Amino acid sequence: MVKKYPDFERGESASETGRTHILPRLFKEAVRLNRQKDKIAQLLLEITPLNAKKKSMEIEAILDDYIPSVEKLITRMKKASSTVKELKKEIAALEQEVNSSKASVQRQLELARKLQEFEALQQTVQDLEDEIAAIPPEIRGKYNIKTERKETIALE
Repeated sequence: MVKKYPDFERGESASETGRTHILPRLFKEAVRLNRQKDKIAQLLLEITPLNAKKKSMEIEAILDDYIPSVEKLITRMKKASSTVKELKKEIAALEQEVNSSKASVQRQLELARKLQEFEALQQTVQDLEDEIAAIPPEIRGKYNIKTERKETIALE
């Protein structure tokens, strides 16, 4: 496996992370039980009046193993529910952290956009002041246009 997938890395151990992990046996058992459930459903669909006795015996044989296994899995899952709760809390905390960082980035983008708009407005005012200064004094006087230049607001 290592030769075939040299970049493959295993997960960190529980002793390193300090987290409790759900045992892989539980997942494997759940997969096995799901397969048995699918097999039972398949057999139920295949029942006809001619093969009802044979199919019911097959279903009964599977159920003899399936029902106790489901009960054991439910018991194990109840024991692992605290781990699941901890993992859900950790996932929620990580999602909240991601959302807050997204909000922070969105706020920064919004502030940058507003700053660009302000600078564009400032440049427009500067251009208008330059155009007014270029108007000959006799025309400015006729329309009472002031030539005083106000200092533009600079962001620090």
